[in-house]
Amino acid sequence: MRKKIIHSAIAIMLLVANGVGAQDDFKRHELEGGLGIWNTSQIVFTLSDALSNSLGIGGMNVNNLSGSPAFHVGYKYWLTERFGVGATLAMGSESGNVFNLEKQYQGQIQRYYSNVAAEAAFNYINSEIFKVYALGGVGGLFLNQKYEPDGGSGTDKNDKGLFLDYQITPIGIKVGKNVGGFAEVGFGYKGIVNIGLFVRL
Repeated sequence: MRKKIIHSAIAIMLLVANGVGAQDDFKRHELEGGLGIWNTSQIVFTLSDALSNSLGIGGMNVNNLSGSPAFHVGYKYWLTERFGVGATLAMGSESGNVFNLEKQYQGQIQRYYSNVAAEAAFNYINSEIFKVYALGGVGGLFLNQKYEPDGGSGTDKNDKGLFLDYQITPIGIKVGKNVGGFAEVGFGYKGIVNIGLFVRL
């Protein structure tokens, strides 16, 4: 009876040790970089410009906007093979022409924004080279908006602000073992659609 108990205890210890060793084999550090379209900053700016133009708020119309995608770089530490935490830095810019209510050109507006956020991710499907996951993040948005009048037609204006921002990604897909690509669909500082590359170390 004692031998059976001892053999069972040894077997259990070996299984636990093997499990811990297998878990330690996976790479816990992950770096990523990507770009997205229609992040929260761009959506808020577009809606506020449309409202301002239609109601004549501030006495100016903003038109002919063009901007960069929302670029981001991030780091995650995988506590387990399914759950990881980390941080992301996202940034972008846009510019446009400013007209007065009589549709006369007045100058240019430039906007720069950056986000720093803490994130957590969970893998629904966790095979070696294919993963389906969800992601959430919350952080701060720093906005710098500058108005430059044309030919002395007014005074420069520089507005800065810090706001709460977030990211909700219900579906993301990664393909690759230690190096690969990803695609995400969600809403927040990374954009509605976000693609990029990752590397695990």
